[in-house]
Amino acid sequence: IGLNGGIFIINGQTGAILSSLPSNVEASAIIPPTIVNLDNSGGPEIALVGTCTVQDVEGHLQQRTCSFGFAGDPATPEIRTLWREVSDNVTSSGGVAGFDFEGDGWYELVQCDASELAAFAGLERQRLFSAPRASTSAFSAPVIADTDSDGRAEIVLAQDGGVIPVNQGLLVFGETWAGARRIWNQFDYHITNVRENGVIPRFERPHWLELNATRTTPPQCR
Repeated sequence: IGLNGGIFIINGQTGAILSSLPSNVEASAIIPPTIVNLDNSGGPEIALVGTCTVQDVEGHLQQRTCSFGFAGDPATPEIRTLWREVSDNVTSSGGVAGFDFEGDGWYELVQCDASELAAFAGLERQRLFSAPRASTSAFSAPVIADTDSDGRAEIVLAQDGGVIPVNQGLLVFGETWAGARRIWNQFDYHITNVRENGVIPRFERPHWLELNATRTTPPQCR
């Protein structure tokens, strides 16, 4: 994602721009993307929250917050849109993360907006899990980590309530999911930027040459 909000696919070795989607064409990205393999194919998909233009019932154009899914064509590599959904995000109070909850090679997306947390599977966006959430804090995306060292991943999400009287703080959700790392240290988390013991590597390994994924954490056997 560029500084102007455009979306770019870049050669990791040369820095050359292979394909781009300018912000004034389809989506203006406002947070780092989540890059994971949703269909267990050879290449990953891109999920993000951004601004979009929608038409109301009276025909007026309005700026809203949308969730997007994109994929790069390996042959061209042209960026194509997989989905575009309007979110309940009056203050861009949401985001996306990815995780392979079943450890089967198929990653799922965890997405939140101002009123809900939900998990989706596959390019068809099959809803697997949902829970209410009330928050208007900007860019409060979910994170996934083993928060209690039980060998299972949990989803962690902030909630401030906005104008709704709710318990403010952190929401933690967990089931019998695959194991995960016990750390997620920054907004633009991409695995190789931190070791599980919290040490920042002096020389970071290029994550796009290893897992080629961002805002996700690899499933682990505990």
